[in-house]
Amino acid sequence: MFNKYILNLIIFTTYLAAQQVEIDNIRPIAHLDLGNCNDVWGYTAPDGHEFALVGHRTGTYIYDVSTNPHDPIEVGFIPGNISSWRDLKTHGYYCYVTNETGGGLDIISLEDPFNPYKVGAYTSTFTSAHNINIADGYAYIFGANVDAGGCRILDLADPENPVEVGSWEGSYFHDGYVKNDTLYGCGIYNGSLYIVDVSNKTNPTTMVEHNYSNYGSHAVWVSDDSKYAITADEKNGGYINI
Repeated sequence: MFNKYILNLIIFTTYLAAQQVEIDNIRPIAHLDLGNCNDVWGYTAPDGHEFALVGHRTGTYIYDVSTNPHDPIEVGFIPGNISSWRDLKTHGYYCYVTNETGGGLDIISLEDPFNPYKVGAYTSTFTSAHNINIADGYAYIFGANVDAGGCRILDLADPENPVEVGSWEGSYFHDGYVKNDTLYGCGIYNGSLYIVDVSNKTNPTTMVEHNYSNYGSHAVWVSDDSKYAITADEKNGGYINI
């Protein structure tokens, strides 16, 4: 199944192809010159066919990467607000896309992934956001243009009509990851990793604020066994922290 690590490898090898760099055991097999891209995710259809979802400055590209990985095929492009930052995740056969300039949360149907289309946008409680994570039927929106820009929680029980059920606004979040009703949030401006109990979606509560630098908590992921959280700094001289 497609996952973020495989897709990051695709981006990495695409970069290698552009730079013509050779590394043992890794070789680029395709290069797509799309210009300013900003995120990538994967969608595996029920029949196992795999697609790459690519955030672009002007919208969202959908590529078939199963038919011929050496020559990915564009099967759709969903235009959106012009934005340097776009983030996307999937839930069921829907793709949800944030951007930082407006228009809300785009909702794209992948029911027929060879003919994707936009079914609508969520704009009820925010119109732009930096990042999104989806877990257990909820979308967690980070860096929205309301309150502190912490985390807005949307119930996706009706995938085409999300409903906000709660929020956490203790700090601006640049990125976040949710697993087992626990939110790991990156407070990029104060260098903190926040660990928040979201078992009650209407009333998230902070369990831990772990401050390890004066700036830079950029992104976070959690190991499969939930024993480790891995964060990356966004600053000169920054670190990957485990």
